[in-house]
Amino acid sequence: MGEVNRETILTLCNEAIGKNVDEVIELCKKSKVMFRFIKVDGLSHMITSDCRFDRLNFTVNNRIITNCIVG
Repeated sequence: MGEVNRETILTLCNEAIGKNVDEVIELCKKSKVMFRFIKVDGLSHMITSDCRFDRLNFTVNNRIITNCIVG
């Protein structure tokens, strides 16, 4: 998706908590930040084990972001 600085990644991760999934998807796309959903409504998704500091990993409950981890 392109080079994104660390500050943008961390800010977006913090701001995503408590927001609706659709809103966060738009924010990530607008900021050109890679993302994935690693857990949705208690169901863990299969993910790769690589660590990327330019990607956000979200946990979602009832379409609300409840956790965000960079990696």
